[in-house]
Amino acid sequence: MGWRENISPKRAWRGAVAASSFFVVLGTYLAILSIHNIFFPWTKRDFIEFVGTLEESPKFEKGKNHSLKIKLQEAKGFEFTIDGDNYTVMKNSGGIGSLDHGNKVSVLVDKSQYYAKISKSISPTFLQQTINWKWIRVYEFKSDEHTYLDLIEVLEELKRVAKFYLIFGFVCWIGAYFYLRYEYQIYMKSKPFNITNSQ
Repeated sequence: MGWRENISPKRAWRGAVAASSFFVVLGTYLAILSIHNIFFPWTKRDFIEFVGTLEESPKFEKGKNHSLKIKLQEAKGFEFTIDGDNYTVMKNSGGIGSLDHGNKVSVLVDKSQYYAKISKSISPTFLQQTINWKWIRVYEFKSDEHTYLDLIEVLEELKRVAKFYLIFGFVCWIGAYFYLRYEYQIYMKSKPFNITNSQ
């Protein structure tokens, strides 16, 4: 016996609504993000270059998701992170290993992140306070000798993968629609029809 025989059509329908809602939200997020990266890409004006002193040698984390963690003395309590698509285009990782405490580096970060977290010149939003407050994503990373992550290459990579995200977003929408319609038909067939005869 399959899973459907163990639950009622009404319960299956409710589960389908919940699952479809999740995939619609996911598909919408991916589509908006993709359209932004393809047609309205960021420029350097959207970021701020922050120069700081390494608190310690940058650390590679190679778990499920690879990333590079950078801590700067001028922004104590915060962790600058290169991950995801940005990590993919990072180069000269061997040279990063030679960086150590006291070295001067520069990182390019989102303006809103800079003003809310580093300069504290604006009040942080609710999302900034509740989601990854200590985490600041890096879009360019340089020392005096080398450029380890270049913004132009990051933007090109984001544009490249955006096409796949856009397709996946459409798949989420279409899959959610057909799954919801399928479950709805089963649910409606299971409902008893009450026919009242007027006398």
